[in-house]
Amino acid sequence: MPRLVFETATLQDVVGKAANVAPTKAGEAFDKAAGIYLSTAGDEVQIRATDLKIYYLEVVDTVEMEGPVEWRLSSLILSGITSKLKIGTGKTVSLTQKDNIVILESDRTRAQLRMMNASYFPPWDPFDPDKLELVPDFGARVKQVEWAADTSGEPPLGGVHIDGQKIISTDRYRLACVPCKAEPVYKPITVPSGIFAPVIRNLGDVAIGIEENQFLLMPDHATQIRAAIYDLPYPNLDRALRRDHPDKIKLKKQSLLDMISLAMVFGMKERIPKMTTYFGKEQLAVLMSDQDEGQLGDILDIPGQATHPRTTIDFTPNNLKSAVENAPSEEIFLHYDKDKPGQQVRIDGGSGYEAWVMPRKKSKE
Repeated sequence: MPRLVFETATLQDVVGKAANVAPTKAGEAFDKAAGIYLSTAGDEVQIRATDLKIYYLEVVDTVEMEGPVEWRLSSLILSGITSKLKIGTGKTVSLTQKDNIVILESDRTRAQLRMMNASYFPPWDPFDPDKLELVPDFGARVKQVEWAADTSGEPPLGGVHIDGQKIISTDRYRLACVPCKAEPVYKPITVPSGIFAPVIRNLGDVAIGIEENQFLLMPDHATQIRAAIYDLPYPNLDRALRRDHPDKIKLKKQSLLDMISLAMVFGMKERIPKMTTYFGKEQLAVLMSDQDEGQLGDILDIPGQATHPRTTIDFTPNNLKSAVENAPSEEIFLHYDKDKPGQQVRIDGGSGYEAWVMPRKKSKE
Protein backbone atom coordinates (compact mmCIF):
# COMPACT_ATOMS: atom_id res chain seq x y z
CA MET A 1 0.00 0.00 0.00
CA PRO A 2 1.65 3.32 -1.09
CA ARG A 3 2.52 5.32 1.97
CA LEU A 4 4.67 8.35 2.85
CA VAL A 5 5.55 9.64 6.30
CA PHE A 6 7.08 13.09 6.81
CA GLU A 7 8.13 15.20 9.72
CA THR A 8 5.16 17.52 10.10
CA ALA A 9 7.23 20.70 9.93
CA THR A 10 8.92 19.51 6.73
CA LEU A 11 5.68 18.74 4.90
CA GLN A 12 4.04 21.91 6.19
CA ASP A 13 6.88 24.05 4.80
CA VAL A 14 7.09 22.42 1.37
CA VAL A 15 3.35 22.20 0.79
CA GLY A 16 2.99 25.85 1.80
CA LYS A 17 5.53 26.90 -0.81
CA ALA A 18 4.03 24.70 -3.52
CA ALA A 19 0.55 26.07 -2.78
CA ASN A 20 1.86 29.58 -3.50
CA VAL A 21 2.52 28.46 -7.08
CA ALA A 22 -0.47 26.21 -7.72
CA PRO A 23 -3.35 28.01 -9.50
CA THR A 24 -6.54 28.45 -7.50
CA LYS A 25 -8.70 30.59 -9.82
CA ALA A 26 -10.65 29.36 -12.82
CA GLY A 27 -8.78 29.64 -16.08
CA GLU A 28 -6.38 27.78 -18.37
CA ALA A 29 -3.73 27.25 -15.67
CA PHE A 30 -6.31 25.89 -13.21
CA ASP A 31 -7.82 23.57 -15.81
CA LYS A 32 -4.44 22.10 -16.77
CA ALA A 33 -2.36 22.32 -13.60
CA ALA A 34 -4.45 22.71 -10.46
CA GLY A 35 -3.24 20.91 -7.38
CA ILE A 36 0.02 19.68 -5.88
CA TYR A 37 1.72 16.64 -7.39
CA LEU A 38 3.62 14.18 -5.16
CA SER A 39 5.68 11.41 -6.75
CA THR A 40 8.51 9.02 -6.03
CA ALA A 41 11.64 8.82 -8.18
CA GLY A 42 13.92 6.07 -6.93
CA ASP A 43 14.49 6.77 -3.25
CA GLU A 44 13.35 10.41 -3.55
CA VAL A 45 10.00 12.05 -3.04
CA GLN A 46 9.35 15.07 -5.24
CA ILE A 47 6.64 17.68 -4.72
CA ARG A 48 5.67 19.84 -7.70
CA ALA A 49 3.34 22.71 -8.55
CA THR A 50 2.97 24.95 -11.58
CA ASP A 51 0.79 27.74 -12.91
CA LEU A 52 2.26 27.20 -16.42
CA LYS A 53 4.55 30.21 -15.95
CA ILE A 54 6.44 29.05 -12.87
CA TYR A 55 7.43 25.41 -12.35
CA TYR A 56 8.32 24.51 -8.78
CA LEU A 57 9.97 21.24 -7.72
CA GLU A 58 11.40 20.25 -4.35
CA VAL A 59 12.95 17.00 -3.18
CA VAL A 60 11.59 16.21 0.28
CA ASP A 61 13.07 14.06 3.06
CA THR A 62 10.80 11.34 4.41
CA VAL A 63 10.64 9.33 7.62
CA GLU A 64 9.13 6.33 5.81
CA MET A 65 8.41 5.61 2.15
CA GLU A 66 6.51 2.78 0.48
CA GLY A 67 6.02 3.40 -3.20
CA PRO A 68 5.57 3.96 -5.93
CA VAL A 69 3.53 7.12 -5.43
CA GLU A 70 1.84 9.36 -7.99
CA TRP A 71 -0.64 11.59 -6.22
CA ARG A 72 -2.29 14.82 -7.29
CA LEU A 73 -4.13 16.54 -4.45
CA SER A 74 -5.99 19.81 -4.01
CA SER A 75 -3.52 22.57 -3.09
CA LEU A 76 -6.13 24.43 -1.05
CA ILE A 77 -7.13 21.39 0.97
CA LEU A 78 -3.65 19.94 1.48
CA SER A 79 -2.06 23.27 2.44
CA GLY A 80 -5.07 24.21 4.54
CA ILE A 81 -4.78 21.04 6.63
CA THR A 82 -0.99 20.83 6.94
CA SER A 83 -0.67 24.50 7.89
CA LYS A 84 -2.77 23.84 11.00
CA LEU A 85 -1.06 20.67 12.20
CA LYS A 86 0.99 20.83 15.38
CA ILE A 87 4.74 20.77 14.79
CA GLY A 88 7.58 19.86 17.10
CA THR A 89 10.13 17.17 17.87
CA GLY A 90 8.81 13.75 16.88
CA LYS A 91 5.66 15.11 15.22
CA THR A 92 4.92 13.31 11.94
CA VAL A 93 2.20 13.15 9.33
CA SER A 94 1.43 10.10 7.20
CA LEU A 95 -0.20 9.92 3.77
CA THR A 96 -1.55 6.51 2.75
CA GLN A 97 -3.27 5.66 -0.53
CA LYS A 98 -6.39 3.50 -0.50
CA ASP A 99 -7.99 3.23 -3.94
CA ASN A 100 -8.46 6.83 -5.13
CA ILE A 101 -8.28 8.29 -1.62
CA VAL A 102 -5.21 9.51 0.28
CA ILE A 103 -5.66 9.24 4.03
CA LEU A 104 -3.79 11.91 6.02
CA GLU A 105 -3.09 11.16 9.69
CA SER A 106 -1.25 13.19 12.32
CA ASP A 107 -1.79 12.76 16.06
CA ARG A 108 -5.57 12.55 16.35
CA THR A 109 -6.25 14.32 13.06
CA ARG A 110 -7.50 12.16 10.19
CA ALA A 111 -8.61 13.36 6.77
CA GLN A 112 -9.54 11.68 3.52
CA LEU A 113 -8.33 13.51 0.40
CA ARG A 114 -9.80 12.55 -2.94
CA MET A 115 -7.11 12.25 -5.60
CA MET A 116 -7.27 14.34 -8.75
CA ASN A 117 -6.43 12.85 -12.14
CA ALA A 118 -2.62 12.81 -12.25
CA SER A 119 -2.30 11.56 -15.82
CA TYR A 120 -2.49 15.00 -17.43
CA PHE A 121 -0.55 17.05 -14.86
CA PRO A 122 2.11 18.94 -16.88
CA PRO A 123 5.39 16.96 -16.85
CA TRP A 124 8.88 18.47 -16.63
CA ASP A 125 12.31 17.12 -15.80
CA PRO A 126 14.76 18.31 -13.15
CA PHE A 127 17.63 20.34 -14.61
CA ASP A 128 21.36 19.88 -14.11
CA PRO A 129 22.50 22.08 -11.18
CA ASP A 130 26.02 22.23 -12.63
CA LYS A 131 24.70 24.46 -15.44
CA LEU A 132 23.86 27.23 -12.95
CA GLU A 133 26.05 29.88 -11.32
CA LEU A 134 25.61 31.41 -7.88
CA VAL A 135 24.70 35.12 -7.82
CA PRO A 136 25.10 36.75 -4.38
CA ASP A 137 22.02 38.48 -2.99
CA PHE A 138 20.05 37.87 -6.19
CA GLY A 139 16.88 36.78 -4.44
CA ALA A 140 16.77 39.78 -2.13
CA ARG A 141 17.32 42.13 -5.05
CA VAL A 142 14.40 40.68 -6.99
CA LYS A 143 12.19 40.98 -3.93
CA GLN A 144 13.05 44.68 -3.61
CA VAL A 145 11.62 45.54 -7.05
CA GLU A 146 8.90 43.04 -7.91
CA TRP A 147 6.26 45.02 -5.96
CA ALA A 148 6.28 47.57 -8.82
CA ALA A 149 5.31 45.07 -11.52
CA ASP A 150 1.84 45.14 -13.05
CA THR A 151 -0.43 43.16 -10.74
CA SER A 152 -2.34 41.73 -13.71
CA GLY A 153 0.63 39.49 -14.37
CA GLU A 154 0.36 40.11 -18.11
CA PRO A 155 3.66 40.31 -20.04
CA PRO A 156 5.84 42.20 -20.25
CA LEU A 157 5.00 44.64 -17.41
CA GLY A 158 3.76 41.79 -15.23
CA GLY A 159 7.35 40.64 -15.03
CA VAL A 160 10.75 41.53 -13.62
CA HIS A 161 13.34 42.65 -16.17
CA ILE A 162 16.93 41.44 -15.69
CA ASP A 163 19.77 42.56 -17.98
CA GLY A 164 22.81 41.25 -16.09
CA GLN A 165 23.61 44.62 -14.50
CA LYS A 166 20.33 45.69 -12.93
CA ILE A 167 16.85 44.42 -12.11
CA ILE A 168 13.82 46.58 -12.79
CA SER A 169 10.03 46.43 -12.74
CA THR A 170 7.23 48.89 -13.47
CA ASP A 171 3.52 49.21 -14.18
CA ARG A 172 4.05 52.73 -15.66
CA TYR A 173 2.79 54.39 -12.46
CA ARG A 174 5.53 53.10 -10.17
CA LEU A 175 9.00 51.86 -10.95
CA ALA A 176 11.76 50.18 -8.94
CA CYS A 177 15.36 49.52 -9.91
CA VAL A 178 18.35 47.91 -8.16
CA PRO A 179 21.87 47.08 -9.34
CA CYS A 180 22.65 43.38 -9.60
CA LYS A 181 25.58 41.92 -11.49
CA ALA A 182 24.47 38.53 -12.77
CA GLU A 183 26.85 37.03 -15.34
CA PRO A 184 24.61 34.02 -16.09
CA VAL A 185 22.07 36.47 -17.57
CA TYR A 186 23.93 36.90 -20.87
CA LYS A 187 20.96 38.60 -22.54
CA PRO A 188 18.15 40.84 -21.23
CA ILE A 189 15.19 38.75 -20.07
CA THR A 190 11.82 39.36 -18.44
CA VAL A 191 10.39 36.72 -16.13
CA PRO A 192 7.15 36.51 -14.07
CA SER A 193 7.29 38.77 -11.03
CA GLY A 194 6.24 36.00 -8.63
CA ILE A 195 9.20 33.68 -9.14
CA PHE A 196 10.27 33.92 -5.51
CA ALA A 197 6.86 33.47 -3.90
CA PRO A 198 7.55 29.78 -3.17
CA VAL A 199 10.82 30.53 -1.38
CA ILE A 200 10.02 33.86 0.24
CA ARG A 201 11.76 32.84 3.47
CA ASN A 202 14.96 31.76 1.74
CA LEU A 203 15.87 34.87 -0.21
CA GLY A 204 19.56 35.57 -0.66
CA ASP A 205 22.25 33.94 -2.77
CA VAL A 206 20.62 32.02 -5.63
CA ALA A 207 22.06 29.81 -8.36
CA ILE A 208 20.61 30.87 -11.72
CA GLY A 209 20.88 30.11 -15.42
CA ILE A 210 19.07 30.26 -18.75
CA GLU A 211 17.90 27.24 -20.76
CA GLU A 212 16.24 28.05 -24.07
CA ASN A 213 13.07 29.98 -23.16
CA GLN A 214 13.20 29.31 -19.41
CA PHE A 215 14.94 30.96 -16.46
CA LEU A 216 16.36 28.43 -13.99
CA LEU A 217 16.79 29.01 -10.25
CA MET A 218 18.02 26.98 -7.30
CA PRO A 219 17.64 28.78 -3.95
CA ASP A 220 18.95 25.65 -2.19
CA HIS A 221 20.17 22.17 -3.08
CA ALA A 222 16.69 20.61 -2.89
CA THR A 223 14.59 23.21 -4.71
CA GLN A 224 14.39 23.91 -8.43
CA ILE A 225 12.29 26.58 -10.11
CA ARG A 226 11.73 27.07 -13.82
CA ALA A 227 10.19 30.35 -14.94
CA ALA A 228 8.96 31.19 -18.40
CA ILE A 229 10.85 33.98 -20.17
CA TYR A 230 8.43 36.42 -21.77
CA ASP A 231 8.86 36.78 -25.52
CA LEU A 232 7.53 40.35 -25.60
CA PRO A 233 10.17 43.15 -25.46
CA TYR A 234 10.40 45.17 -22.27
CA PRO A 235 9.89 48.95 -22.77
CA ASN A 236 12.88 51.28 -22.84
CA LEU A 237 12.76 53.08 -19.49
CA ASP A 238 15.81 55.33 -19.83
CA ARG A 239 13.68 58.50 -19.92
CA ALA A 240 11.65 57.35 -16.93
CA LEU A 241 14.74 57.02 -14.73
CA ARG A 242 14.83 60.72 -13.94
CA ARG A 243 17.46 61.78 -11.41
CA ASP A 244 17.54 65.57 -11.85
CA HIS A 245 14.98 66.55 -9.21
CA PRO A 246 15.99 69.92 -7.72
CA ASP A 247 14.57 69.26 -4.22
CA LYS A 248 15.08 66.50 -1.69
CA ILE A 249 14.47 65.64 1.94
CA LYS A 250 16.04 63.01 4.21
CA LEU A 251 13.73 60.97 6.42
CA LYS A 252 13.69 58.05 8.78
CA LYS A 253 12.10 55.22 6.80
CA GLN A 254 9.96 53.96 9.67
CA SER A 255 8.70 57.43 10.56
CA LEU A 256 7.34 57.90 7.05
CA LEU A 257 5.83 54.40 6.95
CA ASP A 258 4.07 55.00 10.27
CA MET A 259 2.58 58.24 8.98
CA ILE A 260 1.38 56.67 5.72
CA SER A 261 -0.11 53.63 7.51
CA LEU A 262 -2.01 55.85 9.93
CA ALA A 263 -3.41 57.97 7.12
CA MET A 264 -4.49 54.88 5.18
CA VAL A 265 -7.04 54.09 7.90
CA PHE A 266 -9.23 56.73 6.24
CA GLY A 267 -8.84 55.15 2.80
CA MET A 268 -9.93 51.61 3.57
CA LYS A 269 -13.32 51.98 1.86
CA GLU A 270 -11.88 53.46 -1.34
CA ARG A 271 -10.78 51.20 -4.19
CA ILE A 272 -8.02 53.66 -5.14
CA PRO A 273 -7.60 56.04 -2.18
CA LYS A 274 -5.87 59.41 -2.49
CA MET A 275 -3.38 60.79 0.02
CA THR A 276 -2.52 64.49 -0.19
CA THR A 277 1.08 65.20 0.79
CA TYR A 278 2.48 68.63 1.65
CA PHE A 279 6.18 69.48 1.23
CA GLY A 280 7.48 72.77 2.60
CA LYS A 281 7.97 75.07 5.59
CA GLU A 282 10.37 72.50 7.08
CA GLN A 283 7.60 69.93 7.26
CA LEU A 284 6.23 66.88 5.50
CA ALA A 285 2.50 66.44 6.10
CA VAL A 286 -0.23 64.10 4.88
CA LEU A 287 -4.00 64.39 4.74
CA MET A 288 -6.61 61.75 3.94
CA SER A 289 -10.35 62.31 3.92
CA ASP A 290 -13.45 60.17 3.90
CA GLN A 291 -16.70 61.91 3.04
CA ASP A 292 -18.61 59.80 5.56
CA GLU A 293 -16.04 59.18 8.28
CA GLY A 294 -14.02 62.41 8.46
CA GLN A 295 -10.36 63.13 7.85
CA LEU A 296 -6.90 62.64 9.32
CA GLY A 297 -3.78 64.76 9.08
CA ASP A 298 -0.27 64.12 10.35
CA ILE A 299 2.99 66.09 10.28
CA LEU A 300 6.69 65.28 10.35
CA ASP A 301 9.00 68.14 11.28
CA ILE A 302 12.17 68.20 9.17
CA PRO A 303 14.23 71.14 10.49
CA GLY A 304 16.47 72.74 7.88
CA GLN A 305 14.85 70.85 5.00
CA ALA A 306 12.07 71.78 2.57
CA THR A 307 12.40 75.45 3.54
CA HIS A 308 10.40 76.55 0.49
CA PRO A 309 6.67 77.43 0.52
CA ARG A 310 4.35 74.42 0.67
CA THR A 311 3.73 72.41 -2.47
CA THR A 312 1.06 69.72 -2.70
CA ILE A 313 1.47 66.26 -4.27
CA ASP A 314 -1.28 63.64 -4.32
CA PHE A 315 -0.37 59.93 -4.15
CA THR A 316 -2.04 56.58 -4.16
CA PRO A 317 -0.78 55.80 -0.65
CA ASN A 318 0.03 52.14 -1.18
CA ASN A 319 2.35 53.02 -4.08
CA LEU A 320 4.41 55.33 -1.91
CA LYS A 321 4.28 52.92 1.02
CA SER A 322 5.56 50.00 -1.08
CA ALA A 323 8.36 52.10 -2.53
CA VAL A 324 9.53 53.11 0.93
CA GLU A 325 9.16 49.80 2.79
CA ASN A 326 11.27 47.93 0.22
CA ALA A 327 14.19 50.32 0.70
CA PRO A 328 17.07 48.47 2.41
CA SER A 329 18.33 51.44 4.47
CA GLU A 330 16.81 52.93 7.61
CA GLU A 331 17.14 56.44 6.17
CA ILE A 332 15.80 57.41 2.77
CA PHE A 333 15.81 60.45 0.48
CA LEU A 334 12.68 61.74 -1.27
CA HIS A 335 13.55 63.68 -4.43
CA TYR A 336 10.88 65.96 -5.92
CA ASP A 337 10.34 69.20 -7.84
CA LYS A 338 8.46 71.81 -5.80
CA ASP A 339 7.60 73.73 -8.96
CA LYS A 340 6.33 70.68 -10.86
CA PRO A 341 4.23 68.66 -8.41
CA GLY A 342 2.88 66.51 -11.24
CA GLN A 343 6.33 65.05 -11.91
CA GLN A 344 7.36 61.66 -10.52
CA VAL A 345 8.95 61.48 -7.07
CA ARG A 346 12.13 59.44 -6.62
CA ILE A 347 12.97 57.45 -3.49
CA ASP A 348 16.64 56.72 -2.86
CA GLY A 349 16.71 53.84 -0.37
CA GLY A 350 20.44 53.10 -0.18
CA SER A 351 22.57 50.26 -1.64
CA GLY A 352 21.57 51.40 -5.12
CA TYR A 353 17.83 50.92 -4.55
CA GLU A 354 15.72 53.52 -6.35
CA ALA A 355 11.98 53.82 -6.84
CA TRP A 356 9.88 56.30 -8.78
CA VAL A 357 6.22 56.98 -7.98
CA MET A 358 3.88 58.97 -10.21
CA PRO A 359 1.61 61.45 -8.39
CA ARG A 360 -2.13 61.39 -8.92
CA LYS A 361 -3.52 63.80 -11.46
CA LYS A 362 -5.10 66.87 -9.91
CA SER A 363 -8.87 67.00 -10.14
CA LYS A 364 -10.61 70.15 -11.40
CA GLU A 365 -11.82 70.72 -7.85
